[in-house]
Amino acid sequence: MEQGAGTYLTCVQFDAASNTCTQTAWMPPPTLLPPLSVADAELLGGAIFTGLVLIWASKLVERAV
Repeated sequence: MEQGAGTYLTCVQFDAASNTCTQTAWMPPPTLLPPLSVADAELLGGAIFTGLVLIWASKLVERAV
């Protein structure tokens, strides 16, 4: 992998006996969350929105009763 924007140099192979890095590579940085496609984001957002609407509707029904 070539050095580019958003990559960093990391040690791929480490020699514990000599305490040195024997092989390096340019890698993308680690992320907390995996990449999310637009379709997956819409699905997740719709599920969250539906849950919030159900909670709101149940509170309205509870007040009416």
